[in-house]
Amino acid sequence: MLYFSMTSAKGDKLVVGQALIPLNLTTLAVVRLDVDETRLARIRPVFESLLFSMNARDTQDLDKERKELIQRSQQWKRSLTSDLMRDALITEQWFKIVEHGRDVGFLFIVQGRDTNMNTPGIRVNVGTRMEVAGRRIDSMSRFFLTDEGKEEQWSIRTSSMPLGLPRKPVVQGTKKDAPPQVQVWSESGVRSDYTVKVDRSGPDGVKRLEWVIPAEAYLSQVELYLLGALLPVLPQRNTVFMPITPTKAN
Repeated sequence: MLYFSMTSAKGDKLVVGQALIPLNLTTLAVVRLDVDETRLARIRPVFESLLFSMNARDTQDLDKERKELIQRSQQWKRSLTSDLMRDALITEQWFKIVEHGRDVGFLFIVQGRDTNMNTPGIRVNVGTRMEVAGRRIDSMSRFFLTDEGKEEQWSIRTSSMPLGLPRKPVVQGTKKDAPPQVQVWSESGVRSDYTVKVDRSGPDGVKRLEWVIPAEAYLSQVELYLLGALLPVLPQRNTVFMPITPTKAN
């Protein structure tokens, strides 16, 4: 349960209260209170009584069930083979990007067998073009994973330019090739066993990152794009992925 103080556009002092109530392993209830600061003392007991009256699951029971799910996911991950991943490949997919009923771009995904430095594996290429806030965004990503799953490489090139500017293939080039109105970002990454090294460049300069992936339940970017075909067919539901934040330790 958290409370936040803020000021409205009119200058009024407001308090926002929010609580997450676990109902079961896959469902959380979000309960929120928005109240004028001068009325908080009267409203807060009512709000908290409502929260305590809800039929929330015991967090220790949920943690136990969650650990069982994690163990099952780890077993599934260990069962993945190059043959299963090869059978999950979808050669080519195209998607429209729609905002408020209007087409604003497209995305395509190409999957297939390939080799990198004479090592066989799977390659996934993803291209995007879309219009955002008066600018055109072009992005091209290439991901490769070896059949053994111990090594992966990727590169991502993204450019942003004003709509109407004559297009120049800056996604294939470098920042030096781009006119002043164009912003370019790039990322290249390599993973060998458990170590990931990433170089990122953009308008703010160049960053080099290095960290160690977890020993269990890590998904490569190639595997992420194959998940839809790898997982069993289940009723529609939301899926949550926890990202790794690079730090000095991991």
